[in-house]
Amino acid sequence: MRRYVALGLAGLLAFCLVVPGTALCAGGVTSTVSTDKTVYLPGDTVRLTYRLKNDSSDALTFAFTSSQRFDFTVAGGGVLFRWSKGRLFADVMGALSVSGGGSLVQESTWKVPTDAHEGAYTVMFSLTSHTALPYSASTSFGVGASSGSASPAFKDIIGSFARISIERLLSLGIVTGYTDGLFRPQGLVTRAEGAALVARARGLQRAAGTTVRWADVTPRHWAYPSIMALAASLDEASLTWTGPRFDPSRPMTRIQFIVCLMAPAGDVGSLQLPFADVAEDAFGWREASAAYARGIAVGTLESGIRRLRPDDPITRAEAATLIDRFLALHQE
Repeated sequence: MRRYVALGLAGLLAFCLVVPGTALCAGGVTSTVSTDKTVYLPGDTVRLTYRLKNDSSDALTFAFTSSQRFDFTVAGGGVLFRWSKGRLFADVMGALSVSGGGSLVQESTWKVPTDAHEGAYTVMFSLTSHTALPYSASTSFGVGASSGSASPAFKDIIGSFARISIERLLSLGIVTGYTDGLFRPQGLVTRAEGAALVARARGLQRAAGTTVRWADVTPRHWAYPSIMALAASLDEASLTWTGPRFDPSRPMTRIQFIVCLMAPAGDVGSLQLPFADVAEDAFGWREASAAYARGIAVGTLESGIRRLRPDDPITRAEAATLIDRFLALHQE
């Protein structure tokens, strides 16, 4: 039995803030994209390998309406690159077949601009799709002043997409590691830690006369100054997630961190809602939309649907990447 999927030319302009992974697409298809290294220098060539695996026993045929077979975008550090932009494709029919259990591999390259900012970059690779769900996957890599061969600041960030961001924020005194020499990039950020990170990144200071609003945050708590400074910078709507208690040891969610970093978002005007799981008028939707529009937080794209996963706890690597992009934007 053979299945057919109609494919055509699509203007895919999407990018993600994720660690390397796979995307399970419609119809039992798994797609992945990988890079040949995790850290690059400005001017280096990034070699991309996109692999689509047909997990079913049936042959799968992709029918194209142009000579274009794939597209990819790269975003980060003020860069927004789309491979198909400026290219011409013949208006011809074509097809690619993948047997049951077989794979389709597409390879391409992207040259890092010589003036690229250091930090985390994300590539989203997809078969071009017009009438069917895109078969897409994303991964991240770093661009830095060194290729990453030097000893890292923390021994557990080798290979991390956020390595450059972590090391730069360390040099700025925004992030710190643990006494055992680890950063624990996949560790979860607590609310107290999130407040401290945002306060350092935004240069917040506790305003005179700020009163304690949470019984579980006392002057004896290590993050008390940061929590009070953050509270003074946010309006009531931006603090609804705290409730009567701050719960400083509780993991901070992605949307809570984005609100703390971006608020007040101001008028987002006609910005479209970029995330399928952040509805209009949901907590933090303005800040999430503003962060997406500015290339700070762009979620994940799987099977053509972009999600932020707002209620997931944010990791230390993700927080470092968001702050790094936030600072790069405000330094321009």
